[in-house]
Amino acid sequence: MVRGIGRGGGARDAVVAFLAFFLLACLQAPGLVVPDTKYDLVADPLRFLAQATHLWTGLSFSGQVQNQVYGYLFPQGPFFALFDLVGLPDWLTQRLWWAVLLTVAYVGTVRVAAALRIGTRGTRAVAGVAYALAPRMLGDLGSISSEIWPVALAPWVLLPVVRVLQGRMSPRRGGAGAALALALMGAVNAVATAAACLPAILWWAMHRPNRTWARLAAWWVPLSLAVCAWWAVPLVLLGWVSPPFLDHIESASVTTRWSSVTEVLRGAATWVPFVSVDRVAGAALTSEPAFVLATGVLAAAGVVGLLRAGMPARG
Repeated sequence: MVRGIGRGGGARDAVVAFLAFFLLACLQAPGLVVPDTKYDLVADPLRFLAQATHLWTGLSFSGQVQNQVYGYLFPQGPFFALFDLVGLPDWLTQRLWWAVLLTVAYVGTVRVAAALRIGTRGTRAVAGVAYALAPRMLGDLGSISSEIWPVALAPWVLLPVVRVLQGRMSPRRGGAGAALALALMGAVNAVATAAACLPAILWWAMHRPNRTWARLAAWWVPLSLAVCAWWAVPLVLLGWVSPPFLDHIESASVTTRWSSVTEVLRGAATWVPFVSVDRVAGAALTSEPAFVLATGVLAAAGVVGLLRAGMPARG
């Protein structure tokens, strides 16, 4: 096993990272529930999940079609329901969710870097923190964390694909592992879930086809389709009954207006922080010169690292 991701060291690093992220999360508006994603998911998760099994709800406005609410049925909804049942304060459950999300992103990045033999244990940890606390993550963490949960799991889809193509894992296990990570993403935002699979798909596509390459796809594709069936069917039904409301609130011209190369590399291409100061961290990361410069330098360092001749798996 690659040094630095053995069970002992890897588990200790994950625990330390979780505790650090949990402390960081608890320091943000301690004792208060913030409007992250859906307030009723935090306040009354069991009732919320019961409503999520229906396309229509009469509890909002004069009744409405619910937009992808079924996506909360797994895993975010059960997470909040579990800690609601054990009596944990709502605000602590929310902070615990944030800490889990950041830890998953951190550990996944560290393990991908280790599998590719990039850097040392220390530099991999730095990369993990940089990914977990990237502008994309911080900008949405306290407002719509459901959309960055797939981002946190993206390295976990990539990891088994890397290992299979290195000959260190069987195609069956690799395909199942990638599909499992996809299953854990849920589908509060189907586009976010699909986009989080792109790094793994690109990694697979850029390798020369051979028997292992084909066997991986033979396991990975059908298993991925199977684990998505529970939300893909409701999504189709939603498309049949819902008007094209996104054309009026999130048109392509609006959502891509700030998606310049620089913002994409910084991880700050999400459009909402550019027009709303309610997302405090996101607004600061897109408007405060110090934060823009710092994240820009970090992105530039990453690009330089990728271009180094000695970078493993460079081409």
